[in-house]
Amino acid sequence: MRPFFPVAFALGAVLLLLGIWIFMVSVNPAPTVMGCGAATLALTALAWRGHRRARRAEAVD
Repeated sequence: MRPFFPVAFALGAVLLLLGIWIFMVSVNPAPTVMGCGAATLALTALAWRGHRRARRAEAVD
């Protein structure tokens, strides 16, 4: 099974770029930018954790 990390990282990057774009064009973007940043960090951290666990499980088997 392929690791989920690249997909989550790409999605997080898209959310972060979307948040930056909204920050540049919107008048009051703080909640959106913070939400996108939090989603990016959460997705990346969860995916990296799962990726590391999968790698460790492969190494043990």
